[in-house]
Amino acid sequence: MFPPRPVLFCVLLALVSGDDGHCKDCVTRDEMSVYIDKINKLEETVRTQEIQIRRQRDIIDRGHTRKRHVEQPVAFTATINQEYITHVGGHQTIVFPDVITNIGANYHSQHGLFTAPISGLYLVSTTLLSGHNSAFAATIEVNGHDVVRLREMGTGSFHGSSSQTIVLHLIKDDDVAVQSLSSDKLFWGDKYCSFTVVLLQEMDTIPTVVG
Repeated sequence: MFPPRPVLFCVLLALVSGDDGHCKDCVTRDEMSVYIDKINKLEETVRTQEIQIRRQRDIIDRGHTRKRHVEQPVAFTATINQEYITHVGGHQTIVFPDVITNIGANYHSQHGLFTAPISGLYLVSTTLLSGHNSAFAATIEVNGHDVVRLREMGTGSFHGSSSQTIVLHLIKDDDVAVQSLSSDKLFWGDKYCSFTVVLLQEMDTIPTVVG
């Protein structure tokens, strides 16, 4: 910090007048005015930097507060334990009734829906297994709109398996589900089919898509 303005003025006055009040090898009054202007500018610069430092500290403090209060974990995985499910219609939600993990209780096992409790980046994944010599097409959808699709066909006595894993920005209360795109299809259970959602990071603003 600078010395008080009266002290600076006395120092400059001494430089101007000398001990006997007459100018010797000292600065002129015009030069003193230049020095005072420089000091004023320096003081303004210091005040500006102090304001910037306080703002940065506020931002850091808010970030620490958010980290302390945020992010209760959000995650679930559910599967189908029964041997198979049949007669699944087109655009019908595939229900994964057997819950392995449901931290936050945001997956509704009776309806096959995950509801985002907060806005953020989420990892969403599903794996489906067809019946013997049977094809299927399915989708991961958000609020009734397809995001990505998957399809597979079992041949002969073999099953066919397909998976999708994606990262989505979800808004609070968005619904995520896996739906069949094929009519009257069979999906093999026995823990081969699964549905998983995990919150990666809370994020209120919608990120810009680049590429």
